[in-house]
Amino acid sequence: MADVMTIQGTGANVGIGGAPDSDALLHVKGDGSKNYTVQIESTDTDAAVGPVIRLLRNPSETAQVNDDLGQLVWWGPGGDGSGTPRVYSKILTEVQGVSSGSEHSRVMFKGLISGVEKEFIRYS
Repeated sequence: MADVMTIQGTGANVGIGGAPDSDALLHVKGDGSKNYTVQIESTDTDAAVGPVIRLLRNPSETAQVNDDLGQLVWWGPGGDGSGTPRVYSKILTEVQGVSSGSEHSRVMFKGLISGVEKEFIRYS
């Protein structure tokens, strides 16, 4: 039976379902035998709030225009058969206004068209 959880102390990496990749702090690896790789569930029974995923950039840092606040990135196999993964689409959020009390952001949706990354939606 394969290890359920692996902790690599030298890189402070954790792997669930296998050893972690060297560039991932947390690596959850599935084999496709389950419907979901990750499930996040809230037991809240009223209308207050459901599950929340929080992406937090260092709050003690002073924000700068165009600072990347976080990304969701979808990777898949490249078309050349080399085994090198390729980015197919992403959602990015950036800081656009940094004045206290009037901060604002920009959100961009990007994807590949004929092997070239294109921006499809932008709002701020």
